[in-house]
Amino acid sequence: MNGIDRRRWSLAMLGMAALPVKPRPLTAAGMPQVSPDFRVWTVRLQPGIHFADDPAFEGRPRELVAQDYVYSFKRFFDPKNRSPVYTSLQEDGILGLEALRDKALVGKMPFDYDSDVEGLRALDRYTLQFRLAAPRPRFLYTLCDSSNCGAMAREVVRRWGDDIGAHPVGTGPYRLARWRRSSQIVLERNPHFRELRYDGEPAPGDTVAEGWLAKLKGQRLPLNDGVEINVIEEGQPRWLSFLTGQADVLRVPAEFTEFAMPNGKLSPPLARRRQVSPPSPWPARPKRARAPWAQPAIPWRGPPRQASSAPSLGPARPS
Repeated sequence: MNGIDRRRWSLAMLGMAALPVKPRPLTAAGMPQVSPDFRVWTVRLQPGIHFADDPAFEGRPRELVAQDYVYSFKRFFDPKNRSPVYTSLQEDGILGLEALRDKALVGKMPFDYDSDVEGLRALDRYTLQFRLAAPRPRFLYTLCDSSNCGAMAREVVRRWGDDIGAHPVGTGPYRLARWRRSSQIVLERNPHFRELRYDGEPAPGDTVAEGWLAKLKGQRLPLNDGVEINVIEEGQPRWLSFLTGQADVLRVPAEFTEFAMPNGKLSPPLARRRQVSPPSPWPARPKRARAPWAQPAIPWRGPPRQASSAPSLGPARPS
């Protein structure tokens, strides 16, 4: 599950502008119920969330349910998918998934997606439960990771097969409009995205974040009609595309860090723009790959604008 295959909404997210970071429910109806020993995590989903339209659904609305998360987590353990984040999820110790993977490997048979797993169950249509081998307080961050912890519809995978990477179908505010491999990703507004409104908790004294909140609070998301991501492999042209205004958002290439933050402080021209990505608030999990369009974005209104990044878009990946 690599490349474009990893696009979906996670169960939870980090609160907008909140420092220190504060997890908030996203597709979940509330924060997880956690056992005192941090080994059992139970999540209730919001009813009424739907996937974006896709031919796999044959014209019918497709609701997000707990079984979609069960299926999606199992995909990471399917040897056929050769998931680059398998080892990270293995460390979380979800009971039964490793044994199910071993069964497929030793028996040289297809991965059994229908087999019941002790540590990953849909208790009912909207309730998902994880059981872990050992206490894992940081498992919350797995549930917040939208690049990995998302839901896929099984019928979409069946419909597109090995070409699933070119047909991402999630529940988020955008859907894939166009993709030129190793060149450009164009996202457009998902017309059936659920009602979700901008909110945030700026850190005390963060006047910029407070200004954004005052301007945008209560507005329905997404705030823009689309996003363009141009894939620029080399650091220098990527940096120049940002400086000349051809790109709106950039994760600064390592070789230009001193230009962007001389003496550890944001340079005055960039400080005035306030569009350079800050360091990630996530605890370090180096084995986890980011979704191809998971670069930070600045909201705007009107037609699609550009962002510059250098994602890997290899096919089987897609929430």
